[in-house]
Amino acid sequence: MVKEVLQQHSFPHAFEVVSLSFFHKYEGHSKIHREDIINRHVDENGCLHTTRILHCAAGLPRVLKRLITCNCLYVMEYSVVDPANRQLKVSTRNLNLKTRVEAGSKSLYTASKEDPNTTNYQLQFRVTAKVGGMVGRYLENWLAPRLAGNAETGQRRLIQGCERLKELYRKVR
Repeated sequence: MVKEVLQQHSFPHAFEVVSLSFFHKYEGHSKIHREDIINRHVDENGCLHTTRILHCAAGLPRVLKRLITCNCLYVMEYSVVDPANRQLKVSTRNLNLKTRVEAGSKSLYTASKEDPNTTNYQLQFRVTAKVGGMVGRYLENWLAPRLAGNAETGQRRLIQGCERLKELYRKVR
């Protein structure tokens, strides 16, 4: 069983502002308990590669707590900022609970060719239950809308971060 979702959005901010805000979007997030940067480097092409591990609250419904007995979820996020092409690519996947469910996403932030103050965003995520039957369908149908909601929350947090960055820039000018 597989559940896939595709979302698109445009941010009314320049790519440079959105990409900087991206690295701060988990600050103060109620469901992200910890964020660890385990690798960060700039390659020979000037691209910034970052690998982060996120420690998240699982927040499972009671019916799934019998199947999935942990209260936290570990997610690996890998991102590449390509300033020359004005692109940010992000992929995520869960590190634990893989015997029950696999969830992953791929995001692409690109500077708009038409408007320098707009950044386009595409998200594709996939949920695959590793348990069969009714429980697997329930797990996918429960998880997919929550991941879509998390993506919308992430978009709001990015926009708020962009506004904070713009305000900070106005104050220092």
